[in-house]
Amino acid sequence: MNKKDIPEPRILIDQDRRAAALNHIRQDVELKKVRYSPSKLQILKIQLQYISKEYWSGQALLAAAAILLFTQYGVVPDKMQEYLIGASMLAALMGLVSVFEISRSLSWNMAELEQSCFLNLGQIWSIKMLISGAIDLCILTAMIFSVADKVKYSIFAVCLYILVPFVVSNVCYLFFVSAGRNSGRKWIQIILAVFLCIGSAIPAVIPRVYRTVYLPVWTAVFLIGTILLAIEIYALLRKLKTGGKELCWN
Repeated sequence: MNKKDIPEPRILIDQDRRAAALNHIRQDVELKKVRYSPSKLQILKIQLQYISKEYWSGQALLAAAAILLFTQYGVVPDKMQEYLIGASMLAALMGLVSVFEISRSLSWNMAELEQSCFLNLGQIWSIKMLISGAIDLCILTAMIFSVADKVKYSIFAVCLYILVPFVVSNVCYLFFVSAGRNSGRKWIQIILAVFLCIGSAIPAVIPRVYRTVYLPVWTAVFLIGTILLAIEIYALLRKLKTGGKELCWN
């Protein structure tokens, strides 16, 4: 009799055990990490490594300048005008430290290097801007509320007098960062900062701009500046998201 004609014994399969085995395999596949996905806290810790010591030194100098300004003028009610002018000029300088840190990625083709190394340049810049914004707002809040009970103006007016130079200066700094070739160079930003400081000191020459009648103008400038700042940040991050060619070739 030919062996081919001999029927092979049928192998009985336990369907329950088969289903359990497949289910176990499925669970192992789902639990297996195909790629590393750090948590938000881990991302923050990782990105903090890319922030330079010069940046932290700059922020420390700004905080020290704010304290010095308060000790010189903030404790004397008769010198509130000088304090507000000094605080406005300091507010106009705050964004410069952040821009210097961001501009490091635009120096010597660093943006191209970071992008080619698969570093998330948009994430790095977002973390830097968030940290800078938080530190700047803390300093600004301290400068405003430390003299809230000494000035003759309302707290709303004091906020506007100090925040308007801060917002307008940041709009100008970010505009020059994303404007075009060589826009990230420090000397350009420094010259811009000098003009912004001079502009912030206008109330020293024209003190009537601090009158209540001009509050609507201050409010309008603040709102327009805030909108433009949001647009600048969005446009900057969008350029990075779409490849960052305009920034990488700066």
